[in-house]
Amino acid sequence: EWNVSPIHEDIYGKDSEFTAVFVLQTIKDLSGLLEAYSYWAISDIFEESGPGLTPFSGKYGLVNLHGIKKPVYHAFHFLSQLYDEELVSDAPSLRVTRSPEGNVRLLTWNFVEPVNPDFHSDYPLSGGEREEEIILDGLQGEYEITGYQVDREHGNAFRAWLAMGSPQYLTAAQVEQLKQIAEPSVCDHQRLVLDGTLRIKHVLPPSGIRFYDIRRVG
Repeated sequence: EWNVSPIHEDIYGKDSEFTAVFVLQTIKDLSGLLEAYSYWAISDIFEESGPGLTPFSGKYGLVNLHGIKKPVYHAFHFLSQLYDEELVSDAPSLRVTRSPEGNVRLLTWNFVEPVNPDFHSDYPLSGGEREEEIILDGLQGEYEITGYQVDREHGNAFRAWLAMGSPQYLTAAQVEQLKQIAEPSVCDHQRLVLDGTLRIKHVLPPSGIRFYDIRRVG
């Protein structure tokens, strides 16, 4: 049973994009070492310490008390979408998987260690953005490629709520607006005819995530 920190009011840890990459890196680092684990918790609505006083208040859930998805929700969702066969990679923050039909789904992220977080303000990070090129071999034919991103500016209802002025109470319209903002953004959508190799290039901001669905269509 685990989470980013034991501090109930650590909204920058548990509600921000940092939580998502922390989860992905922790699970990657512990792969093969544990039989089971439990992330604490599914929702911000639970009995310990009572309900939060604001829509985002540092509680432990994957969704807030309105059911609005946090960036960490997408970390688990993306993991659930990976195929069973994982290809060997020496990259520390990358998972590449393949289906029996030869389709590929990959998940990559930029985990940057925090520097002396005080749990009451935005985490200072020890690094910045990362340029990345992922080379996939053995792809022949026409493929549809769709990429999704979650980071500080995309798929992040917490940051959008802060930009609203951090209202303590949300109107029904604001709840719906934040639910839409909370969805991952499409960062790539194209069809390519491949002759063996696909190169994916992008820049990952700190605490940024990219998920790619690479599906053969011809």
